[in-house]
Amino acid sequence: MIDLSLNICRPGFNATCSLCCGSHNYSLTPGEYNQLFKLRSIRIKNGFFVNETEKFQEVVPGAMQCKYVGYTDRGKNEIGCLIHESEPKMTSSEKEFFRKVCSTFYCKGRDVLTKKEILFAAELTRDWFYYPILITEINYLRKLVNIYDNPSKITDNEMKKIKDDLIVILNCYINES
Repeated sequence: MIDLSLNICRPGFNATCSLCCGSHNYSLTPGEYNQLFKLRSIRIKNGFFVNETEKFQEVVPGAMQCKYVGYTDRGKNEIGCLIHESEPKMTSSEKEFFRKVCSTFYCKGRDVLTKKEILFAAELTRDWFYYPILITEINYLRKLVNIYDNPSKITDNEMKKIKDDLIVILNCYINES
């Protein structure tokens, strides 16, 4: 059941999800991700929309790599669509892209996760990188909620293990493609 009072893509705690936009479909280091999302944010802020020459090696060949994903906050913690909020300023081709591509993605987590599960994942990860992996690995998330009930009860060592598990999960998705 969909809870419209909570946006799974931006639930709070600096957690954001842009998997539908291909946020994790780049063969980049964390520093390179930072530079990419920072540059895109600056370009959009200054009125330049798409860098048509931008091309990066895909982790999953043929999967989405949206050029509109970047940092949406001043602290450079949250990522999301840089044109969604500025739809009146979009060109007609950008509006068409948004309607055809962005509005057709199916997010299973949106349909099956409870508000408690989404907020648990957001409070636990507090970022754009691990949060999307966790909310798509529904059984793993539910196991964590059942074990801990409250993210603040998780120790630093347990959190390191969780992050390591999420990297393994991400790599499994990558290797399946």
